[in-house]
Amino acid sequence: SHTFAPGTVIPPGDGLPASHFQGLLHLARDSRAFRSRSSGPAGGQRRFVQGNFSGTLPARGAVLTLADAAGTPVAFFAYPPDPTPHQLALRLTEIQYNPAAVTATEAASLPGIGRQEFEYLELANIGASALDLAGCRFTAGIEFEFPSLVLLPGQRLLLAKNPAAFAARYPAVLQPVIGPYGGQLDNSGERLEITDPVGEIILEFSYNDAWFPSTDGPGRSLVLRDPETPYDQIGKRSSWAASAGAFGNPGEEPSIFATEFAAWARTHFAPAERADPAISGPHADPDGDGRDNWNEFAFATNPRMPDAPGADHSAPLGLTLRHPTLAVDVLWSLEATNNPADPSSWVPVPFDRTTLEQGADVSTSLFRESDPPPTSGSRFLRLRAARTP
Repeated sequence: SHTFAPGTVIPPGDGLPASHFQGLLHLARDSRAFRSRSSGPAGGQRRFVQGNFSGTLPARGAVLTLADAAGTPVAFFAYPPDPTPHQLALRLTEIQYNPAAVTATEAASLPGIGRQEFEYLELANIGASALDLAGCRFTAGIEFEFPSLVLLPGQRLLLAKNPAAFAARYPAVLQPVIGPYGGQLDNSGERLEITDPVGEIILEFSYNDAWFPSTDGPGRSLVLRDPETPYDQIGKRSSWAASAGAFGNPGEEPSIFATEFAAWARTHFAPAERADPAISGPHADPDGDGRDNWNEFAFATNPRMPDAPGADHSAPLGLTLRHPTLAVDVLWSLEATNNPADPSSWVPVPFDRTTLEQGADVSTSLFRESDPPPTSGSRFLRLRAARTP
């Protein structure tokens, strides 16, 4: 960003050395540094220079716009991206911003410790070459400058608010753990920014505590679904998930993710609809198929698409169905009867659950009675999805 000083004039010319570069104007971020350059363009060459402009010319490329005094664009210039190694390969893959409460064991070993001392962030090198993190810095959200530390290809690194607290809660983590850092992560969400040794922005995005309520105090962390997520997509909710681990997944590349009804509703309903319980509430049935939103969530069906009759797939030997891989607020129970015409005859029975196909978000499982009683008649099963407190 720059507004040229009043009276700035560029005389006509060919801009060549023979005419002492007449016809050119150099706009510098630091005019004094420009004049100190050891090679041209530089000071001592009778060049016309003005500065200082604010901001930077990002290595990821940009389009520059020149406008007249009325704000009307008069020229454009686009230059191609040439990202730095850190911009290409360093990613923030996990955020434990509002940890679970301190346990009795932790309190005994670390007297006076607070729950926020268990914060951590995880970074990963997704490139093919080693990265020296010396000079990289968090410039928004928290305060930390990385020491000289080499992160190998595929390696992960934990940055802990309090390394002693981290070691007490996660003793099995083998990846490097560094810290402490200054400040703390905002429990409501905030903007994070990391810059590289030359000042280029590696990552700049905001997280939000409303994305996944189970990450806002109960203990789960925000995990990046795909470490190779493009840098300009990392600020989207869809790029993140709640950790499968109840206290996060530090040092691990997760293969499954937790979910919950509130997060599911954000995926299927617009903000205005989420404000109306008659549309997005757990007992609402927006597609009118007789299955309310809670059951659409629990059975991994679409609340916008009516389910066909018989979609419960009741069978005498077991029930095979799709469901969220890890729903933190669903409690399953299997019920059985020999007489479905009598509503009072359904009783809970012990059951075995076999995963037939596991995905990161949705899986297919078979639910069967653990010890089905011998019977000469028919046997009926039904699966109930209750909401945990």
